[in-house]
Amino acid sequence: MGLFTSERRAGTLAFLMVRPVGRRSLLAAKVIAGLLAYLIPMAIGGVVLCLAVGGRELSAADLVGKLRS
Repeated sequence: MGLFTSERRAGTLAFLMVRPVGRRSLLAAKVIAGLLAYLIPMAIGGVVLCLAVGGRELSAADLVGKLRS
């Protein structure tokens, strides 16, 4: 996993390990921050997409009606 690679390269891993925080909570914080770094842009993109497409979509009934004709 490359969660601590940048800290090891920058030399801040020793500082993180000396802090009075458990290793599991440190790992959990890094995983949550990583997930948020992916999920927030995806959520913003989804909202922008919904706003851009709003009103242009077909209902299921309209789609079935167009397929039958």
